[in-house]
Amino acid sequence: MIPWLLAALALLQPAADRYALRAVVLDAKEAPIRDLETTDVSLTVAGATVPLSRFEKDERPARVALLIDSSQPLQAAFRLQFNEAAKAFVASLPSNTRLTVWTTGDRPTRVIEDLDVSEDGSAQQVSRVLSRQAAMGGNTILDAIVEAAEDLKKKEGERSVVVFLTAEGAGFSNDERQSIVDRVLRTGVEVTGTLIGEQGNAMTGGDVSPEEYDYVFGSLTDTTGGRLERPLTVMAATPAMLRVAADLRSTYRAAFDFRGKKPAKIALQVARPSVKVRLSTPRKEISSP
Repeated sequence: MIPWLLAALALLQPAADRYALRAVVLDAKEAPIRDLETTDVSLTVAGATVPLSRFEKDERPARVALLIDSSQPLQAAFRLQFNEAAKAFVASLPSNTRLTVWTTGDRPTRVIEDLDVSEDGSAQQVSRVLSRQAAMGGNTILDAIVEAAEDLKKKEGERSVVVFLTAEGAGFSNDERQSIVDRVLRTGVEVTGTLIGEQGNAMTGGDVSPEEYDYVFGSLTDTTGGRLERPLTVMAATPAMLRVAADLRSTYRAAFDFRGKKPAKIALQVARPSVKVRLSTPRKEISSP
């Protein structure tokens, strides 16, 4: 009788949902740790240990949308520091990456479509194309991040990442900041990149404040587990983007089963000294995380 009752009660329990999340683990010097195994980590939800159904390095083919600030106030940086940073970033991407490049001055514009970065000279090609673009208008990167994320969503079954390189110059947007965050998060893409605390040459107008840049990029990187680099000057663009690229090569995929309400207070414990862990918000696993 008791086994029968236990079996009946088990049938009445809600089915467990599988949740997926991304993790980046850094050492004390902020360098990514790339050699973790399942036995090195454990997951807790609200303080209770939950078994991991998957923990592995994310080595799937990736589609990356790289957004470069080409607004008029940053025209000098666009020609020099941003071009060099984009070139170094592309050269550091995994060979199984396909790349789309957008500029954001005046309006979001796709200037490179579906570039195979494993091809010889791909980084130089990005640099050449950017060198032919004119910096103009105000920064429309907030519109561009929505367009790029929704474009990536159409290409299902691969890892999709939006990477931004921008500064806090005069900007324009057709949407409110919370709506931008919500629309991008609905696509399920990763968001990571560099927001430079420099505004370039003065320009009249602009309806996007530094606080709005902070809110959008901070919310998106925090929720998706991305890295937000915040250098003070455009001179630091290249090292910042190389750190972003290093993170992209060092992301782990994790999954766990959970019953009840959406899991909260997620933590990944790592059997290494002095580590820092960055996690994305868990999502129900319908397709690849």
